[in-house]
Amino acid sequence: MRTARTAAALIAVVALAAGCSSSGGKGDAKDGDGGGGGKAADTPRLKIAMVTHSGEGDTFWDIVQNGAKEAAKKDNVEFLYSNDKEGKGQAELVQTAIDKKVDGSW
Repeated sequence: MRTARTAAALIAVVALAAGCSSSGGKGDAKDGDGGGGGKAADTPRLKIAMVTHSGEGDTFWDIVQNGAKEAAKKDNVEFLYSNDKEGKGQAELVQTAIDKKVDGSW
């Protein structure tokens, strides 16, 4: 069961990343207010961690992080974001996420 949940969580995170567009996350005018208007997910709450090599003010990762936060709200996911420019720091952040018993990571 945990493997299936982890796989589902990872698929969701990959789908989030694939949703990033060259428009910088801005939709067409026909998209309305961007609120989605859909009903929030009625699924068990998952905890997903994202660890990146982003630096302060990195536009790309800011867009990815904001998109992931919005999707997490909609999909009943606790989203944990952390970053460090150095590999050693990233490894420590991954271990911290594991220690928090996340359901999936990206």
